[in-house]
Amino acid sequence: MAEAPAAAAAPDAMVEAPPAESAAEEAVAATEAAAPEVTEVPSSAPQPMQEEEPEVVYRRHLLPSPAEVLLPRLLIKTQQALEETEAAREERDDLQEQLHGERVQLVQERDDLQEQLQKVLEREATAAQLERADVRQEAKAVERELAAEEWSTVALELTNMAKAAMKLIEEQRAALGERAAAVVKGEANLDIH
Repeated sequence: MAEAPAAAAAPDAMVEAPPAESAAEEAVAATEAAAPEVTEVPSSAPQPMQEEEPEVVYRRHLLPSPAEVLLPRLLIKTQQALEETEAAREERDDLQEQLHGERVQLVQERDDLQEQLQKVLEREATAAQLERADVRQEAKAVERELAAEEWSTVALELTNMAKAAMKLIEEQRAALGERAAAVVKGEANLDIH
C-alpha cells in the first residue's frame, strides 16, 4: 500500500518493487507452486466480506500507455498544424490576390505607357514629316531665290546690253546725221558750181 501513494506522486514514473520485496514475492510464488492444490468445499454459511486490496502491478505504468497519451497530443499538434497550414494558405491566397491585383495594375500601367509612347512616337513622326516638308519648301524657296537672282543678273545684263545698243544706235544716228548733212552740203556745193 505504501507504493500506491509513491506511484501517484510520480505519474509518469514506473513503479518498481524494492529488491527485498521482489525476492519475497518470488519465494511465495514458488511455495504456492510446490504446495498441493487444496480444493475448497463450498459451505452453506455466508463467508465474511473480505476487504479488497488494490492490485499493485510492478514495472508497469499506472497511467495510460505512452501511445494513449501521445495520441491526444498528436491530435492536438495535428489540429494546430492544420490551423497553421490553413492560416498560411489564407495568407498565401491573400498575397496571391494582392500580387494578382498588382500585376493587373502593372499591366494596365504598362499598356498606358505604351499607348502614351505610341502617341509620342506618332507626334514625333508627324513633326519629322512637317520638318522635312519645311526643309523641302525652304529648299524650293532658295532655288526660287537663286533663279530670281539669275534672272535679275540676266535682266541687268540685258539692260546693260540694251543701253549699249541704244548708245551705239545713237552714235550711228549721229554719224548718219553728219553724213546726211555732209551729203546735203556736198549737193548744195555741186549745185552752186
